[in-house]
Amino acid sequence: MSLVEGLSGLNAASEHLSVLGNNIANSATVGFKASSVDFTNVLARQLNAANSGSPVQTGGGVLASNVMQSFTQGPINTTTAPLNAAIVGQGMFVLKDPVLGQTVYTRNGQFTESDTGFLVNGSGFKVLDITGTAIQLPLAPNDIRPGSANTNQVDAIGFNSPLSPYGTVTFGGLSYTNTDGKTLTAAQVASLFSGLQAGDTPDTIAARFSNSATNNYPLFTPANNTVSFNNLAANESITVAGMTFTAGASGATAANVAAAFAGLADGTVKNSVSVTDGVINGTLTGVNTTGAQVSNGALAFTNSNNTTNIQLPVSASNGNTPSVANAAPVRTGLFGGVLSNYNTLAAVPANIPTTYLGQNITPAQQANTSWVQATYTGFGSQPTINVTASGFLTGSNPLVETKTPGTVIAHLNTMAIDETGTIIGTYSDGLTNTIAQIGVATIPSYTGLKAVGNDTWVQSSKSGTPVLGTAQLAGSKMQGSALEGSNENQTQDMVALLAAQQAYQASAQVVKIENQIYQTLIGMNG
Repeated sequence: MSLVEGLSGLNAASEHLSVLGNNIANSATVGFKASSVDFTNVLARQLNAANSGSPVQTGGGVLASNVMQSFTQGPINTTTAPLNAAIVGQGMFVLKDPVLGQTVYTRNGQFTESDTGFLVNGSGFKVLDITGTAIQLPLAPNDIRPGSANTNQVDAIGFNSPLSPYGTVTFGGLSYTNTDGKTLTAAQVASLFSGLQAGDTPDTIAARFSNSATNNYPLFTPANNTVSFNNLAANESITVAGMTFTAGASGATAANVAAAFAGLADGTVKNSVSVTDGVINGTLTGVNTTGAQVSNGALAFTNSNNTTNIQLPVSASNGNTPSVANAAPVRTGLFGGVLSNYNTLAAVPANIPTTYLGQNITPAQQANTSWVQATYTGFGSQPTINVTASGFLTGSNPLVETKTPGTVIAHLNTMAIDETGTIIGTYSDGLTNTIAQIGVATIPSYTGLKAVGNDTWVQSSKSGTPVLGTAQLAGSKMQGSALEGSNENQTQDMVALLAAQQAYQASAQVVKIENQIYQTLIGMNG
């Protein structure tokens, strides 16, 4: 029977060599868990003792009864890959096999981002978060930090001093010089720089403000013609800029004629409308009298085109033509240069600062300050607008500060994993945001897990049901940019390998000797 014992020794040693060889081969495999072999002897038969009558038990060889994996902690090795992760302590990463659809567990944290934005291992298995959902990472161009947006910077400029004659203010590349010899109030100076557009020049400013129906050219007195009306006899008429007044049967006084033309906007249409002392009819063209007051039968007709001086067309029946006094347009000063990339308005309350250089602006100071807001045409943070002056009576430059910083849409730059397994993204604006949290499963019995390859295991009836949660729940922590090495002890396994080799050789020798004995017995029959 020694042949059977020898063969069992060969099989057991062969199994031992196989396990040791697998351990040594995976000494550099991330998250690998080494195995060991349990051996047991086999009871073959009982022999009766010649004298005592007590049976003697003899062995029947050896059996490799079980192969056990050791789930002890492997060494933690740092890497440069931001999505690599290692569990320090208990627990396992949880993955979803996309082919079989089953949940598997691993200690191998070699994770990357897939083409579709999922966090996956080297086999394409999706990593699950603490809720059991596959982790989706931001993927360009949709890798935008929540809450980030393209916004324009708004600067506030406060004028709080009168500008002396021939003083100059430079405002973001555009200058204005007070040339008419009169002092301008702070409010007037602020009005000069309100309602401007990026790239404005003296010509574009003049063109845009030439029509009083939209706005007045800053501190610009438009041309006007003052008509001194005459008394009209019955049925006499007078026509001014397309609008005709016809006196009634009793005639009309100069004051009532002037009153009939007062308060009319450019383009006003009258269809035989009865007024005091007569009827008015026609369309007023090119002028307006909206702000004019009648004085001794005289009324000022203001040119709608502020930058031109057109002689007012006036005619009357019977040669009763009134006199007309023309006043040319007058500028208070001159613009120069080009406004940089800002649009300006009179500041709304939300854009009026309450502090300046760390000091509160008092109500009295606020009452004496006229504010302009300059909105940058581009997105993101910009240098504060440059506003300087010469000729302010107090010698003070305007108050200038950024009221609302501009922002840009922030895209993902880098990702990192903290000790809770949280993946934190850092964005182009320097801010961070939580992207996901890697789940960790607590395993009731690691030795009951069933290995399925690719450094993964599945639960079995012997492992119990894993509980998914955070690393802290599993009593461990996670280390980002790190991997858990194999827990294989190469020195120990090399020594065991030599012992297994000797056991194999010894068992082979037993088989050889037993074979020789059989050959001898067979030869005796000859």
